[in-house]
Amino acid sequence: MTNRCRVKVCGITRLQDALLCAELGVDMLGFNFFKMSPRSISIEECAAITDQLRAHAPITRLIGIFVNMPVEDIANTIIASGLHAAQLHGDETVEQANILASKFAINAYKAFRGLPLQVDHAAYPQPADLSLPQLLADAGVNGQFGGTGSKLDWIQASSQLPLGKRVLLAGGITPLNAGQAITQVKPWGIDLASGVESAPGIKDETLLRQLMAAVQNINQETEDNRT
Repeated sequence: MTNRCRVKVCGITRLQDALLCAELGVDMLGFNFFKMSPRSISIEECAAITDQLRAHAPITRLIGIFVNMPVEDIANTIIASGLHAAQLHGDETVEQANILASKFAINAYKAFRGLPLQVDHAAYPQPADLSLPQLLADAGVNGQFGGTGSKLDWIQASSQLPLGKRVLLAGGITPLNAGQAITQVKPWGIDLASGVESAPGIKDETLLRQLMAAVQNINQETEDNRT
C-alpha cells in the first residue's frame, strides 16, 4: 500500500465543482443523499454530473453518502446515479451493510462518528477495491451526521485508528491544517466538505487549489523520505 494520502471532497452539487476537483487530482467525490443535509442532491442531479465525470475523469471514484436509508433504496440509488460505492454515515447495522454487499454486490464502507470507534467496526463489510476506503472516522456531533466542520481529536485518532486499514479521516480538515492532519494521523486519505466551501454545497476554487497543493507537498515529502 502506497503512503500517498488520498483526497475525498464530499457534498458535490455542481458539475463545475466536480470537474475542477477531478482536474486538480481529487481521488474521490462524495454525493450526499441525506435529505436533511444542506448538500443534498437528487438521483437525477447526481446522474447528470456522474455521466460527465465518467467521460472526462474515469479514474475518479464516485461515492454516495447515505444516512439510515433502506438497503434496497441505497442499492437503487447507487445504480441509477452511476456511483462506485456507498458510504454508510448513519446508524446502519452490520447486518444491513452485509445485505448491501452480498445481495446487491454494492461496495460499501461504514462511517464512524467520534472516538473510540465502535468495537465492531471490523465486522462491517469493506471494499476489496484498493481505490476505495474501508472505513471513515468523523467527528461526533450529537444529532448530526457529518459536514459540521467539527474537528476530530487527532491525538486520539493517531493512536486509536486501526493500522493497515484504508481509513478516511474527516472532521474539521481545511487547506490550512490538512498537512498537520496527514502528518499527525497518517490516514490513508482525508475527507473534506465545509473546509473547501464558500457556502454549503458550493466549492471554492481557491480553497481546493490550496488543499491539493498542501497534500501534494506532504506526499512529496513522504516520498522523498522513503528514498
